[in-house]
Amino acid sequence: MKLHKLTIRVPKDQASFVYFQFEAHENIVFHSTLDSSRGMPYRDIQVFFHTSVEGDARHILSTLKDEFPIDFLEDKIVDDSEQLLGLEESPKGNKNVR
Repeated sequence: MKLHKLTIRVPKDQASFVYFQFEAHENIVFHSTLDSSRGMPYRDIQVFFHTSVEGDARHILSTLKDEFPIDFLEDKIVDDSEQLLGLEESPKGNKNVR
């Protein structure tokens, strides 16, 4: 399965609103905050969505960008493999996020 993988940078004071919007559209996008942006005046967020909902996902991002600055640091299509999504097998066979 092919997914779009974006890394966006948003002002720290707007990050909660971005998370809220992504949660409200849970069947369209899923996201994760990158640890490297902790303690900075911005948040770097990885956003994933399936190619079949690209129009809806980009509309959400465009609407947010109309409200405050969003920098697009990465925008590519990836395979939905465990390695790309940061999953690994634990010793008990459970999947853990790195």
